[in-house]
Amino acid sequence: MHLHFLGAAQTVTGSAYLLETAKQRFLIDAGLSQGSHRSERRNTRPLPFHPRHLDGIILTHAHADHSGLVPRLVAEGFRGPIYATPPTIDLCRILLADSGTIQEEDARYENKWRRRYGKEPLVPLYTKQQAEQSMRYFERLPYSKRISLGRNVKLTLHDAGHILGSAIVELEVEGSRIVFSGDLGNKNTPLLRSPAPIGHADYLIVESTYGDRLHGDPDVRVRQLIDVVRSAKGPIIIPAFAVERTQELLWDLADLIREGRIPEIPIYLDSPMAISATGVFEKHISCLAPEVQVRFRGGESPFEMSNLHIMREADESRTLNGVQGPCIIISASGMCEGGRVKHHLLHHLPKPETTVLFVGYQAERTLGRRLRDGAREVTLFGESVPVRARIQSIDAYSAHADAQGLLEWVGQMIEPPAMTFVTHGEPRASEALSESLMKRFGLLTEIPRVGDVYEITPIAESAFGRLAPKGQLA
Repeated sequence: MHLHFLGAAQTVTGSAYLLETAKQRFLIDAGLSQGSHRSERRNTRPLPFHPRHLDGIILTHAHADHSGLVPRLVAEGFRGPIYATPPTIDLCRILLADSGTIQEEDARYENKWRRRYGKEPLVPLYTKQQAEQSMRYFERLPYSKRISLGRNVKLTLHDAGHILGSAIVELEVEGSRIVFSGDLGNKNTPLLRSPAPIGHADYLIVESTYGDRLHGDPDVRVRQLIDVVRSAKGPIIIPAFAVERTQELLWDLADLIREGRIPEIPIYLDSPMAISATGVFEKHISCLAPEVQVRFRGGESPFEMSNLHIMREADESRTLNGVQGPCIIISASGMCEGGRVKHHLLHHLPKPETTVLFVGYQAERTLGRRLRDGAREVTLFGESVPVRARIQSIDAYSAHADAQGLLEWVGQMIEPPAMTFVTHGEPRASEALSESLMKRFGLLTEIPRVGDVYEITPIAESAFGRLAPKGQLA
């Protein structure tokens, strides 16, 4: 069989792996490439396979860099099943429709100047309607249920603890067990369970987003949040991912207000997608951490506060442009690449009383990364905007396992993999995790590039299996 690395190799977006057997083809993840214009152009390139020839798609979770290419595949002919956990399907219904809307809006904006210069109009990657139509192919697969995907292929999903519904993919193929970690979550996060242990993998594909660093102590993160809120002289703008990060922030803020550790300043949730996603959390209580389930079933919702204001409409969002005094604005997107948060930054970055608080990973070349790295000036909606606001970060809010967490998860395997592929990380992070895995566990590791194809001989045919790189896809 062959394993194709089509994305998230020496980069953190565009997750997609094609597994080919003699009889079948399965795509594990179908994610959008995000960040720079160069990265995003990959989303429109011809695919190295025809979607109609896929026997199925398996999604690790709903984030756009893992699921956002699904509507394009369906639009180009895919008609097979898309396997995902029930929460992932409910979140994809929200996230993919939103992505389709963004694709249409981006094309509409781009075509304004294209018409002016007599250029061919840009066609959106897919539309909101196409995204909604793609949902008919999703099939619900609960955690730990082992199913057959045809001849000699069995699939089991395990809780990855990254976001609601996130999964580790375990495939039994032709006598070998191939495990895709997806994005692994932090242990002991407030809302979710820790990543499920995997006893054995012949071939392991593991993420490395934070493979070269450690997160702060969760207690320190709470103290940092308290300091930011107490010292605020104006709005605190928090660019937060609509799924998981927003809900985790609301959980912490509700607890801190109830305990009297921070003042009860106005909190504005200004992300329609985050509002909808919070409803999905309340629907899938059984997938949350045990202590959270107890609180929900006791009639307590951590997402309800008297000082929480839900901004559903664009007109409501615009009123925040002139807000003064301490308040908290939680708005997507988490890397400041789109959504309402860019409008808030446009109006508030020039003000020294503003605080911009990053609570998640900022990929290379994104606006969030530039701000976090100390940019004195940025461009928003064609305008040059001075950065006078205070820029702060709390790294411990990451939904990804850090280097220690990744090593602990791999280390709990009863039998070490014959080969470990280190993916979903910037080169420095992937190299650091690869080296750590070799030194600590003696693992044989590879850091594939986008386009690499490996021939994998079933492990049953030899003591260690056989692995051979087959070169680059065109």
